[in-house]
Amino acid sequence: MKKLSLFLLLFLPFLFSCTYTMTIPETKVNQNLSKSFPMEKKYSFTKVELLNPQVKLLGNDQAEVKFDYKVSIPFLGEKKGKVQAKTKVVYDPKTATVYLTDFLPLNLKGKEASIVSQALKLIGKVPVYKFEGTKAKLIKGIKIEKGKLLVKLGV
Repeated sequence: MKKLSLFLLLFLPFLFSCTYTMTIPETKVNQNLSKSFPMEKKYSFTKVELLNPQVKLLGNDQAEVKFDYKVSIPFLGEKKGKVQAKTKVVYDPKTATVYLTDFLPLNLKGKEASIVSQALKLIGKVPVYKFEGTKAKLIKGIKIEKGKLLVKLGV
């Protein structure tokens, strides 16, 4: 009985300090991101469609996203192009979801620049990964490294 008590006394702290880091590759993040697109934003007679997103995880809770866009303005027609935006990667423990937020366009020029920029501000947050079941309850932290999302799980 003493041996069992000693074993439990030594083993329990080890058990409760165990952590595991799960790696989610950028390809999986891109697959999940594509489920939220195409995305359409309308405001003051203008329609902006964002299509074909590709995310690049940069590290330090930041990512870069490239989109195709289509801007439709009545009587002026339609403009197409590409936009690159820097964004933050955040984890919401209430929903157990990782989101992209605060889209900041990097390469916009021309007449449609302000329109697409405004549409990016209206996006809000876009889900890129949702945790479910036991994993969602064990998350201790999320870290972004170049090309991957690291999820620290523990008891």
